[in-house]
Amino acid sequence: MVNERITEGIIREQLRKAGYFKSVYNDISDIEIYEQKTSEGILENLLDKASKNKMGKDKGYPDFIVFLRQYDIVIIIECKADRRKHYSQNLDKAKEYAVDGAIWYSQFFSVRYNTIAIGVSGQNQEELRITKYFYKKEKSLAKKESDESDEEKTNNKEKQSKIPTPFKIRGQDKEIESPKEVYQYWLYEEKLEKIDDFEKISSNLHKQLHAANVSQYQKSIIIAVILLSLTDRDFRQTYQGISSEETIATSLFNSMVKVLEEAEVPTKNVKTIENNSLFLLDHAIVKKNSPYKLSYFIKQLDEKVFKYMKGDYKEIYTDELGYFYNEFLKYTGGGDGRGLGIVLTPFHICELFAELAGVNKKSRVIDICAGTGGFLVAALKKMLSFLPLQKEVQSIKKNNIIGFELSPSIYPLLIANMIIRNDGKSNCLNTDCFSFTSQEIYEKYKPNTGLLNPPYAVRKKELEFVLHMLDSLEPRGIGIAIVNVSCCKDENDLDLRKEVLSRHQLLGVMSMKNNLFRRSSGVNTNILIFRAHSKHKEKTFMALWKDDGLIDKKGSVGWKDEEGSWEEIKKKWVDQFNNKEIISGKSNLVYLKENDIWIAENHMINNFDSFTPNLLAKHIYSTIKQIFKSEGKINFNQLKEIPHREIEDKFPFDIKKEWKEVRISNLFEFYHFNSIPKKIRKSGKIPFIGASKNNNGISEYILPVKGYNIIDYKCITFGAQGNVGVANSFYQVNPFIPSSTIWVLKPKFEINNHNGSFLAAMLETEKFRYNFGNSVKLENLKSTSIFLPFNGKNKSVDWQKIEEIVKKIDKAELLNIKVTN
Repeated sequence: MVNERITEGIIREQLRKAGYFKSVYNDISDIEIYEQKTSEGILENLLDKASKNKMGKDKGYPDFIVFLRQYDIVIIIECKADRRKHYSQNLDKAKEYAVDGAIWYSQFFSVRYNTIAIGVSGQNQEELRITKYFYKKEKSLAKKESDESDEEKTNNKEKQSKIPTPFKIRGQDKEIESPKEVYQYWLYEEKLEKIDDFEKISSNLHKQLHAANVSQYQKSIIIAVILLSLTDRDFRQTYQGISSEETIATSLFNSMVKVLEEAEVPTKNVKTIENNSLFLLDHAIVKKNSPYKLSYFIKQLDEKVFKYMKGDYKEIYTDELGYFYNEFLKYTGGGDGRGLGIVLTPFHICELFAELAGVNKKSRVIDICAGTGGFLVAALKKMLSFLPLQKEVQSIKKNNIIGFELSPSIYPLLIANMIIRNDGKSNCLNTDCFSFTSQEIYEKYKPNTGLLNPPYAVRKKELEFVLHMLDSLEPRGIGIAIVNVSCCKDENDLDLRKEVLSRHQLLGVMSMKNNLFRRSSGVNTNILIFRAHSKHKEKTFMALWKDDGLIDKKGSVGWKDEEGSWEEIKKKWVDQFNNKEIISGKSNLVYLKENDIWIAENHMINNFDSFTPNLLAKHIYSTIKQIFKSEGKINFNQLKEIPHREIEDKFPFDIKKEWKEVRISNLFEFYHFNSIPKKIRKSGKIPFIGASKNNNGISEYILPVKGYNIIDYKCITFGAQGNVGVANSFYQVNPFIPSSTIWVLKPKFEINNHNGSFLAAMLETEKFRYNFGNSVKLENLKSTSIFLPFNGKNKSVDWQKIEEIVKKIDKAELLNIKVTN
């Protein structure tokens, strides 16, 4: 049984190890720790109305209060034993959830102190979860009460009645940092707000550049050129004294060239960047009638962004400045860089690649289609996280990052992305990766890690890029690519798949969330992990990694980690892969033969956990509604009897132990029909069934058309394609006209309302295998098996048992009712 005292004990020990007790760090004074109490004085007074019943009358005490007096910081810690009680959706259930409770108490302290709210859940270090929020001190409330006027006191009381908005801070998700590390959070407190600030700055700059008649492509070049030029101290100190916009443009251009040359970018590539930036010298933003001039954009970036590259900020904010740059690139073309002519890999996927590849300070990472450098940036960040010596850092930046980018218009953005991170000496070339043989690449760079998002629908196939990357790696090097699922299954890519497996070992296939690349491309993707130049003779780890915890927030330009769950999910996925963890219905180990498709869904074991009374009830009620429909008419008195509540219990038996596996090809014949074209469809009374998830698949009622089939027998329909409707199954009671987006499963047995509803529900448990890029083929249906009650004596499906199970569902008796009109 979970015990909150255990969680508190873990945190107490963490505080001790981190140096919050004087016996550990004698040089840190004025640290006070209170457990479910506080001292007399201002801390006590601030909790006068802090009871978690939120009535504003009683005192309340958090599990821990840590007062760092010398830093003017208060840390509030709330613990819950059960990880399911970590935080609520709206962070507003202080009594029930750890993070919610910490935030509740912290609002009272933020009147006078910078405050960290820490929510902790879990019973051991392995499952421990820590989330931190920061409240900035309300400066207007920081006066002593004796210094406040009556009006100020009234206003401050009103402010205290409103919960201030905290913002999430990054840090260890399993540990509490030391007092000195905590202090770093607001030594430069702007750091904690930079992500939100940079998003706003990026948005405003895009709008202003658009108003100045700057094209999508030119926007990114201008930002890159300015950021590069600002690294030149002479330009940065003198540009504000230049009155002519044309002269500023020339000075900006010359400074960029100087920075590139000092960064040892090859002369040929410097010339490429120059040519792609020449438009600046005669652009509208250097003209007098421009609403926003070049000098305005330089000053905006200098004052609002670039200051985080100088002095002490440089080490702390390098990652944030890079975040701004990537955020700006995402705005170009609707959030994914499509306006640049490429599709940007979401940065959380770049980070995942670096973890899966086991990147360390000895890694030599190559991206042969580098784009703007997302994979290389993530790899460099990972390398430097191992705290190499200074001479190692220089070697890493000079030798261990290799990138090829063919597009002369994208290449400047790649170089800027690397130099912004203080890495101008990487081997990033403006070249076609196929201009070098794989042997030439290996001999010159000796890469042991390859990361790749190959271009889609270009002169070469995706797997040709994958093969070239793998062939370029040292033996047993790790290569990872994210590709369109089509190349993992289509017949016209089979020869390439065979060639890859003939030379390299496929370690893992992970199916990612639908539309990972958002609205830009509309394709579904797989991550492929290889060991280069190794025989493919071991099992391949295959997994469904559909839920990364990120959301496509309205008005946003990228995936957002609103709940702060990505780091934990990333670690879980990496551990699953490294440990080859088999989770029924989620991951599996499979011997892949040369003719097999590389689709994880097709190799998952269906544990039928999703076959529940609630799912069966949904199909029963859908059938009942059909019974009540006769030529479009409904008996409303009977229809309203159908319950709409959910049934949450499970069946009291183990399906896979007590039932028998049955191929559905033994139960059904499979048919596929052409659709009646939309332009000749006319409104009528016959249901038109398509790949829909609602209304039993009925999209409309139409008139029959000569030459197109009417299905006049009871059957089951199964969605053949689509992003939403694929693999949705429905039992059809009434005659209907089929769409080409469904399969019609004609029964070989006597189907009725009971067993038809049951089988439709059972078939829906196969839905997890299919998506927009992985449609249902005839061979899929023929190989599909489900579990059914079996009569051992007759060696056949026990239809009577099925009917008994159905009859136990509330209101199932309505399946026998006769329609009245």
